[in-house]
Amino acid sequence: PDGGYTAMGAEAVGRTRDGHGADGGNQPAAAATKPPDLVESYVFKFREKFPEPPQMAAAAATYALELQRVLASLHEMSAQALGLPLDFFSQYYRTPGDLSTLADNCSMRLAYYPPLDAGQVSEGGGLRYGEHTDY
Repeated sequence: PDGGYTAMGAEAVGRTRDGHGADGGNQPAAAATKPPDLVESYVFKFREKFPEPPQMAAAAATYALELQRVLASLHEMSAQALGLPLDFFSQYYRTPGDLSTLADNCSMRLAYYPPLDAGQVSEGGGLRYGEHTDY
C-alpha cells in the first residue's frame, strides 16, 4: 500500500515480487494466485499527506522520527566499526542533491497479527506476510 491502513486479507505481498530477490524475481506463475496475507497494516510515509485514519498521524510521526534516530545511530556505529566515515550510510537514504532529512525518504510499516480461528487458515495458504522482497 502507498500509505495508511490496510485491512486483513486486502494485500498479498507474495504477488508483488520484483527483480531484487535471490531468484531475480523469476517466480512461478503460481505466485499470481498466492492467498491474501492474514495481517493488518498501517504504512506511514513522511512525504505523503497523512494517511487514514487521521488520528494515527501524530502518533505515527512521533514514533517514526524516534525510529529514524535509532537508524541513524546504528548507521554511525556500523560505520565506525568498519572504519568508515560516520556519515557513510546516510548517502543511501537521501536522493542525490536532496538536503532533506533521512526521514523524508523512508517509510514505516506497522503490522498487527490478530488471533486466527482454525477456519481462517486453509490448507497450503494463510501466511501472515507471504514471501516477498523489500522494494
